[in-house]
Amino acid sequence: MIPRCMSTQHPDNVNPPFFASSPLLSGEDEIKEAYYVFSHLGCDEQMWD
Repeated sequence: MIPRCMSTQHPDNVNPPFFASSPLLSGEDEIKEAYYVFSHLGCDEQMWD
């Protein structure tokens, strides 16, 4: 299956993403980010570092 929508890690924002606990994303924040793109944005794949 070829994903129709893929998210890359850590969007380049002026401000930290709403799910981050600080400007430097922790491992837990990366899990929250992956969950958000699958559950809310409908992405089929998450690209990790």
